[in-house]
Amino acid sequence: CVFTPRNSKDVAAAIPILKQSKTQFAVRGHGHMTVKGAASINDGVLIALTKLNSLSISSDLKVASLTPGRSWLEVYNWIQPYNRVIVGGRYAPVGVSGLLLGGGISYFGGQYGWAANNVINYELVNGNGKIVNVNASSNSDLFWALKGGGSNFGIVTRFDVQTHSGGKVSAGTFEYGTSTVEDALVATESWVSPGGGIDNGKLALSPIYYVDPVSGNRTAIVLGFDAENGRSLRNFSEGAVASTVKERAFADFVAEGAASGQALNIVSNAFHCTSFKASAETVRLINTTVVPEVQKSLAKVPGAQIAFNMQPLSKGWFEAAKKAGGDAIDLDPADGSIIVLNLYTRWSKAADDDKVARWAKNVLQELQDKAKAVGLYYPFIYLNDAAAGEEPFPLYGKGKSLQKMKQIRKKYDPDGVFQDLMPGGFKLGK
Repeated sequence: CVFTPRNSKDVAAAIPILKQSKTQFAVRGHGHMTVKGAASINDGVLIALTKLNSLSISSDLKVASLTPGRSWLEVYNWIQPYNRVIVGGRYAPVGVSGLLLGGGISYFGGQYGWAANNVINYELVNGNGKIVNVNASSNSDLFWALKGGGSNFGIVTRFDVQTHSGGKVSAGTFEYGTSTVEDALVATESWVSPGGGIDNGKLALSPIYYVDPVSGNRTAIVLGFDAENGRSLRNFSEGAVASTVKERAFADFVAEGAASGQALNIVSNAFHCTSFKASAETVRLINTTVVPEVQKSLAKVPGAQIAFNMQPLSKGWFEAAKKAGGDAIDLDPADGSIIVLNLYTRWSKAADDDKVARWAKNVLQELQDKAKAVGLYYPFIYLNDAAAGEEPFPLYGKGKSLQKMKQIRKKYDPDGVFQDLMPGGFKLGK
């Protein structure tokens, strides 16, 4: 059964029916996770929030109200004429709710923290089917938990978020061929080193390296963002076979990747995540560990494609998050900047699901072991990049957040509706 509510009242009416009949369900906003069952279900009810797609902005343009049925590209195109920006997703097809509930890596993170740190109010349907507002003064403990807590506490039907002034930015994509991919690595190493671009909150980088399992050849693209003047991206011009970097509206930059994002709709794909302390040595360690293992183990897997995205998150990012009121993720600025690795795999046949999953798990373990040996491992898994079986929540706040999150869940969902009847996604556990 697929249920498409028209508004929050429809959602609120559905929860008591599901609860009384003990019917399992799943919730889908616009879609984000690659984890099977996170936004789908067999023998249950799929609550598809597609029709919750309104967008509005306050008279002073400082607060935007977003609903779950929208993609981030739609949001950016809508707000662009107001000369404002919203701290949200980097990739065009990603949905509003999935990104915000998982924390949210953004091009604006160095200035404003996680995307979730910019939410000032959640409209939420709880386990009793009641519509409540969750903010710093009303249900403040739940407000903290929703920032990175995923779908464990209810169904969010509206996000009220801060907007920020946003003129044009210097941004675009650098492309590298097999013969020049080393230039991209060198530039990335420089970026994440002390004094590099990672220390400037108005800059952002998303370097993605591709490995052909058959030939072992590497290529790369680097998405660069500069809210200032673009000079910081010049290092990446060396070796680039093509570049689209120019001064433009932010929405136009995100739209550039829309076509490639839609191309990800294939038979099987998965994210896998781990993290490290940011350094040039870390960039080199990831490359020299992952690349040989791709050709060694996946050359005969039909349709196999491997990419790894080294996502730099700065110390200033975590400082901004705390300044905004904090969150359940609670990373410590004193630990310095980090690199969140998203190892992305896709393949053609479902029969290879287990083989690819084992490969990814083994590679991540090898990486973690090597990193621990040289003091570069960082215990964090970004929820929105996690694979099935990975456990992000026990790592939040250096292990201190999980118990508090469980207590908050028990307070607001004492019957365990979103723990027991909604089996998909990542759970806090009993």
